[in-house]
Amino acid sequence: MSNKRSEQPPVAFRVFVSSTYVDMQQYREAIRTALNKADCVPYGMERFGAASISPLEKCYEELEESQIYLCAIGMKYGSVDDKTQKSYTQLEYEKARELGKPILAFLIDEDKAEFKIKDIDKGELWEKLVEFKEDIKNSKEVTCSFFDSVSTLEEAVYRSVLGEIKRQGSRQITEEPEEKYIEGAKLFSRFVKRPERYKNVETILRVRMDGLYGGWRLRDEVCEAFGFVPGDTLFLNDVFVIGTNVDVDNDIWYVDCLAKDRAADWLDDNAITTGTVFEGRFKLAYELVEKGAGTRGSIGAVDAKIANLILVEGIKVISYGTPVRSNKNAVNIDRDIIEKMLSQQNLGD
Repeated sequence: MSNKRSEQPPVAFRVFVSSTYVDMQQYREAIRTALNKADCVPYGMERFGAASISPLEKCYEELEESQIYLCAIGMKYGSVDDKTQKSYTQLEYEKARELGKPILAFLIDEDKAEFKIKDIDKGELWEKLVEFKEDIKNSKEVTCSFFDSVSTLEEAVYRSVLGEIKRQGSRQITEEPEEKYIEGAKLFSRFVKRPERYKNVETILRVRMDGLYGGWRLRDEVCEAFGFVPGDTLFLNDVFVIGTNVDVDNDIWYVDCLAKDRAADWLDDNAITTGTVFEGRFKLAYELVEKGAGTRGSIGAVDAKIANLILVEGIKVISYGTPVRSNKNAVNIDRDIIEKMLSQQNLGD
């Protein structure tokens, strides 16, 4: 019988990926494939949506939380920051050096690789790119490799990342500062009071699952409102956020959580269930749900905006079997609201 629940699962290495986008799309997919094979979590693969901080600050935040910085440089310098007149890729690279992160750089082989004319910079941008590449090649702090195809890049990334993990040792990486989830809890406290103001922000939270999973009967309206696919979504009832004093009603503090793709796989792989305390990166979500104030087909159900958490990435399990609220097995706020409405209506009759 497995001892899975008595052991803390290993925490995957977090690798921040930096490169230009349009000209490097196929190469970025190769990097993603290599990192998945190495059981690493890629950060920075997609640029960031609506948030209360600037994209560059968001990148720096993600970079600080990563164990490895990886950049892939082709034939374009990339978008330039107005203030510094440097590309975002170069700024991320310089920030990684400032933070002392292990740096794995992959430069395209200009003599062997095939590329389109439109993917080659000219003039001042080309001069900046050449200077940037020279800085990378001449730095003693950087592990630099070259690639001439998608397959050679994938192989080089996989080999280099595994080598860096081995160099750092087989120890579990637990560099996430403890205060991160506390900061997240304080942000969550603001979110539940003013969800419209803080929606779409991502943060680290430590949570306890007090309810049960919703099954395949999960209402389509809930999935669709939050951008999930019915039948391929995990729905956690009653998630309690840990880390700060609760200064609102319990039924407001308790929220539900949705997960899909790798985040849902992480929940399954780590046997997350009622009573499990775990940390993850969550998106604070607030969307209009059709007939949100009631279950499907309920009399009197009305459209309503609902606050939920979306698990973006699981980080680590803290404990299993933590005692939960005894008054309810799984709170469904939607159901509670409609039942309360109907009971009050019956009393009035």
